[in-house]
Amino acid sequence: MNGILVLMTGAGQLTAWFLLGVFVISLTDRKGAARPGRQARSVSPAHGYAAALLTGCLAWFTFFEVMTLPCIFLNVSTGMLGLLSLGAALAFSMAGIFCLRSAAVRDRYRISSVFSEHGLPGIIPLLCAVFLGSWQVMYTDTSVDAMYYISVSSTAAYTNTLGHYSAYTGKAVKAFNPRYVFNVFPYYNAAVSRLSGLRTVIQARMIMPALIAVMVVAAYELMGSEFLTRKGKKAADVFALFAVLFLLIGNTQYLPGSFFLGRLYEGKSIIANLIIPALMWTGISYWNEPDDARAAVRLFLCSGAAVCFAGSCIMALAGIPAAMLPGIIKQRRLSKLGLIVIGAFPILCWCGCYFLAKQGILPMNIR
Repeated sequence: MNGILVLMTGAGQLTAWFLLGVFVISLTDRKGAARPGRQARSVSPAHGYAAALLTGCLAWFTFFEVMTLPCIFLNVSTGMLGLLSLGAALAFSMAGIFCLRSAAVRDRYRISSVFSEHGLPGIIPLLCAVFLGSWQVMYTDTSVDAMYYISVSSTAAYTNTLGHYSAYTGKAVKAFNPRYVFNVFPYYNAAVSRLSGLRTVIQARMIMPALIAVMVVAAYELMGSEFLTRKGKKAADVFALFAVLFLLIGNTQYLPGSFFLGRLYEGKSIIANLIIPALMWTGISYWNEPDDARAAVRLFLCSGAAVCFAGSCIMALAGIPAAMLPGIIKQRRLSKLGLIVIGAFPILCWCGCYFLAKQGILPMNIR
């Protein structure tokens, strides 16, 4: 019975992210219809699924950051946060289903067209996702960071409070730690645990890393689809395979491979292995087909999700200009630098709040 519950919990989260991604893309992506004076490139259904999953994941954690911060300072319980999250997920899912009523939107996600356009290589990303997700479930890591992320989630779930007790000692604390209070990713796992009835370690250490592994494969698939746009749609599948093989070859304690394969449940690892590739996908896509609205939304969601995951979101602050400057320079329009400002806005807000908290201007006391 627990195995079925685990599968249902993981599938439910994936479905909610996908439908949210469908909703966000339908509002911002102009590929569904050709713009005046320019013919939009066709989008493979396989890449449509990957884009919806990745966009939905980033949008969800951006939203969760915005929703959870007031809950922390208003002493909302973890159980109530879980109910709020469930309500929001259902609302976004209904919005996504409503968008799928359009024939133009449904064409982007027609399963029957995936293999007709990609052929046998179309199963490569799926196999990579299954392999890497299984690796996350079976791999064991006993680092200090492992203790932090799991213990914070477990403490929040079992005490039904958000940051009121030390994850290391179990004692009540008098003030929030400004280093960690603004990064609410562990509370998401706690909220899901309260809702599903699963042990927190199962959600935080098994289900979530497996889901993030799927998102990482989607990011590499999308990056390949933009980077190898002239090589055909099958080239993106092979690109995703080589990216995964590169991570496997680098699987030592001194190279990034172990940081991905063994620690994908940590916020900093998610930023390095998901947010940065998503930024590169955004930058390459902007180079191929400049679309200010779509780029601004993707950058903002990458930045907002990075803040939710960890204080290491400062890495994404450097990744945003690195991804966008080539496309901006190509257009020779300085006004496009505003896209970088929009993308960096959530991280800059985090920097400002952290500075104010460290200076004692922003109160951190628990009421």
